Amino acid sequence: MFDIIKYQTAYQDWDGSVLLKFVYPSNNVDLEAKKNWVFSKFNRVPSIEEDRTLRFKGIRISLQALEQIIQEDKDIEFITVSATLTSSSDSYSA
Repeated sequence: MFDIIKYQTAYQDWDGSVLLKFVYPSNNVDLEAKKNWVFSKFNRVPSIEEDRTLRFKGIRISLQALEQIIQEDKDIEFITVSATLTSSSDSYSA
């Protein structure tokens, strides 16, 4: 999240390009429903990793947006974030 703070404060025109991972508890979370929620919220289709993590690249994701995500989806165990300066592509690298 420190990348977001750095880019958000240092670059007024930063587009909020981040790689997000939403990690859920391993017990009975419907990841397909969570995928649909992510798509409806961010217009991105996440991939499922390790049977409990959704991964996707988001654009225009600020700290305020992350706060809202945490409040809306109480099932999220934790979020990992990797921010970049540019959104050269809608895809992400491994």
